[in-house]
Amino acid sequence: MEITSSSLITWSFGLAAFGYLALWIYLISFGTDWRASIHTRRMVAVAVMSTLWAFAGLLFAYGGNTLALVAASLADVAKYGLWYAFLVTLLAPTDKQKPASALPSWLPTICWMLVIAGVGLQVSVALRLISPAEWLRWVIFHGLAEAVIGLVLVEQLFRTVAEDSRWNIKPLCIALLCQFAFDVYLFSDAMMFSRIDGDAMIVRGFVHAMTIPLLMLATDRARDWTSKIHLSQKAAFHSATLLLAG
Repeated sequence: MEITSSSLITWSFGLAAFGYLALWIYLISFGTDWRASIHTRRMVAVAVMSTLWAFAGLLFAYGGNTLALVAASLADVAKYGLWYAFLVTLLAPTDKQKPASALPSWLPTICWMLVIAGVGLQVSVALRLISPAEWLRWVIFHGLAEAVIGLVLVEQLFRTVAEDSRWNIKPLCIALLCQFAFDVYLFSDAMMFSRIDGDAMIVRGFVHAMTIPLLMLATDRARDWTSKIHLSQKAAFHSATLLLAG
């Protein structure tokens, strides 16, 4: 059974690492075009950080090293932070010709507070300021909060994007919906039973691997995110995700 689990986690996080590495190579194959858009640069950063996250997960699975676990958790926080930055930038255009941001001011603040809290958790356990058991409890709660806020941002993007931009943004929204919704399941289950389900953790890598083609498709449809993604003039914040999460 242990051999089977080891093989599955190798395939799971190995495919995720390979997929994100392929996404990174695909993005920089645009040549200098990828540097022209802040959104594409942030997508490249997400791909690099996600690759590191998958490799750190592999190292922990093989060696059971605590340092690798903390590194994987830290990379996960950084990955979420980069996705937050990407989505908030899409939802908060700086061009005066475009409509004002549909996001309430408190939502980006919560995003950055979650990122800072996540980094603080990893530093605290590395410096032995908190016990591993206490760290795990807070990591589970923090992971659930991250996933819920991620879903709120995705929902808000899909709700407020103009009709003529939905075709461009749909693959991105589906990919992130799958990733964040699975994390909601993973961490809510862990919160209820005070332990992380090993089988669900193995599947997490497969979920990420399956969504990477959608991220590639979204990037191909909207290489210049600034000009191809437009927000609706009637955009207003409203979210069913928070209600469902509650």
